[in-house]
Amino acid sequence: MGRPQTPVPDAREEAFMAGHERKLRCFAVHDEAFMGSVFASNQSNLAVSELDPKTHALVRLGALLALGASPPSLQSDVEAALAAGAIIDEIVGTLVAVTPRIGSARAVSQAAELALAVGYDVDAALEETTHGSEHMRCDGIVSSRPGDAGMPHLAFHEAGRGRMDGRLRNYPE
Repeated sequence: MGRPQTPVPDAREEAFMAGHERKLRCFAVHDEAFMGSVFASNQSNLAVSELDPKTHALVRLGALLALGASPPSLQSDVEAALAAGAIIDEIVGTLVAVTPRIGSARAVSQAAELALAVGYDVDAALEETTHGSEHMRCDGIVSSRPGDAGMPHLAFHEAGRGRMDGRLRNYPE
C-alpha cells in the first residue's frame, strides 16, 4: 500500500492558496519540480524561501551548527551572512539561539568550529588566559578556574546561605 494521494487543487483553489500552504503541500508530496528549485542553487533556494538574504544565511548556518558541521562547511554560510549585512555578533547569536535545541555538548564543540569560521582562534585565546594572571570572564556572569576545562561554578546567595541565585560567577581565589 502506498501513501494516500493528496488531492491536487484546481486552478481556482491554487490561486487562493497562500504561499506557505503551497510550499508545505509541495514538501508533503515531495513535488519534484518544487524540490528541484529548493536544491537547484543558493539563489534559487533563497528565492523559494522568500527570506531576506541575511536571515536566509543565518538560518542555514543554524542548521549546519545543529548538524555539527566543520569550519570549512560553516565558512560559506558565515561569508554569505557577512555579505548580506550580518555582523559577527549575529553569527554567534545564531549559535546561542540554537543551543537550547542542540544541547550544550554540541554547542560547546561547535563554538570552536564557528570561531575558526569567523577568524577567531578560541584555543589560542584560552591558552593565553590560562597562562595569564586573569581568569576568563564571560560577560561577568560566567567564568572558571584555569584547568577546570571551562566548567562554570554556581555562586550561592550570601544572605540565603546555600540557596542558588541562578547566576554563574567567578570562582573565588
